[in-house]
Amino acid sequence: MTANKPDASLEAMRAQLQAELAKSPTVRPWWVEAAGLFVLNVALIACTFALMSSHLGEPSTPMARFIAAAALIALIAGGTFFGLRPGSRVPRLVMLGIGAGAMALAVLSGSDVAVDGPFWAGTSCATTECLVALVPIITALLVLSRFAFDPLRTAVVGMSSAAVGVFALHLHCPNGSWAHLAMFHAVPWALLLLAMFFARRSLPSKTFAP
Repeated sequence: MTANKPDASLEAMRAQLQAELAKSPTVRPWWVEAAGLFVLNVALIACTFALMSSHLGEPSTPMARFIAAAALIALIAGGTFFGLRPGSRVPRLVMLGIGAGAMALAVLSGSDVAVDGPFWAGTSCATTECLVALVPIITALLVLSRFAFDPLRTAVVGMSSAAVGVFALHLHCPNGSWAHLAMFHAVPWALLLLAMFFARRSLPSKTFAP
């Protein structure tokens, strides 16, 4: 009695897997892409700082705004690192907490200083924030597609990437009213995060690495 021949479909799958493995015999370490994404974020922030008119250090700038900026930097750095690091469930939850705190601080760091003009003129802030965050978000989506879809990982990396636009705008916007900061700084940040989350969920994963 002879053993059954392997199913043809299994043989075809095995050949395809061997061909893919031959193309990429080694896996790029996760920290390489984490470092690359962080460098990209810092470069975009630096470029935006150079292009925008600065209000840094003015007497009217409340200290709370600088505290919020420090929380945003912690989120951009830590969210990129722990978001892509395998495992790290507890640090990711911590980063989500830091992100929520940074979002609250970005609004609460407001003051009574408001810019003359119609309220909806603040859409320019929202537009700038979204444009600056566009490249980090697209890059993060490409990186995240190398892993199996994980809601927590996507939320952390998404919040970190979207925060690039917030940070670039936060220390330069002359309008300190809470309504402006909430509507045209925090709300676009939340919408960018949601958009990135649903975009990643719909993208196919290149691998199923955890």
